[in-house]
Amino acid sequence: MSAVITAIAEHHTPDQELNLGVGDTRLNADPDYEIPKVGDLELVYFAFDVLYCGEEGCVTHKPLSVRHALLQGIMRPGCRTTVPV
Repeated sequence: MSAVITAIAEHHTPDQELNLGVGDTRLNADPDYEIPKVGDLELVYFAFDVLYCGEEGCVTHKPLSVRHALLQGIMRPGCRTTVPV
């Protein structure tokens, strides 16, 4: 994960290899292995709870089921969402 965050923070281009920080794995791994490039990745963020919600303010005192309903209500249209039950 840190390699992805670094690539984003340093504005790497999609064709740059990720620095995975594990040495050159090509020397002792599958000969067909290619180090992933920045453009090969999809960053996924999983929101599983909400602690503060706009006009509601702090919602930590509310039941988890209520916070899940709030979370569904604030997700952007078109985002793939699944709220755990």
